[in-house]
Amino acid sequence: MPSADRPARPRRPNAAQGLVSAGASVAGRVLAAVSTSPRVLPRTKPLHPRGSLHEARLEVAGLPAPTGAPLLDGGPVARDCLVRVSRAVGLPEPWPDITGAAVRVSGADGGDLLFASTGTGRWTRFLLLPRSSRWSGTLTTLLPFRTRLGLTWLALRPTGRNEYQLLCATQGGAWAVTGVLRIGRRIGTGDELRFGPVQEAPAGLVVPRPLALLRQPAYERARDRGRPGTQPR
Repeated sequence: MPSADRPARPRRPNAAQGLVSAGASVAGRVLAAVSTSPRVLPRTKPLHPRGSLHEARLEVAGLPAPTGAPLLDGGPVARDCLVRVSRAVGLPEPWPDITGAAVRVSGADGGDLLFASTGTGRWTRFLLLPRSSRWSGTLTTLLPFRTRLGLTWLALRPTGRNEYQLLCATQGGAWAVTGVLRIGRRIGTGDELRFGPVQEAPAGLVVPRPLALLRQPAYERARDRGRPGTQPR
């Protein structure tokens, strides 16, 4: 036990967390500089340059255990959405490319979600997988959110050309169906839209700080390059 005149030695978990956050911040800035460099991708919009924007309807049934995210806990409920489906590099089908789906959920507790074509296993969900068609294969959030259940992933699994099941899984857990996303009519390309999956995620779906520091700089630089009259930093 510590003596009365000598304070106990402080624990150091915050120092380790600080090192992780600092490393993620540096890596995020490097990733942003590379992925949005005009020399790497000379287009105004560096990734997902061409897409199709659709009206959509998300019907959520809810989960047995509360996550703390109203979008997932408030079922059964239906939300209007905008969905932009695109390919990462912009290669024409059937050339293989990473498929992306950006979903903007309406409502005060709604927000932006980004999905990409990946595997669905415990480890393969971290692996981006090219697809020959933007409408085929499961899409996941790739990186997790933090909820009351711990680290939590979302996924979209196609059940038809214009319909996806919304899935949810915790770390090491199986995927559970929690809703259906129905894609409606096309209303444009959505090329002018900028989605914010870190700062503008739906309420209760929190991006862990190290992941936010890793992802946010690239999204901000991509937004800057997409605004008329702006230059890359």
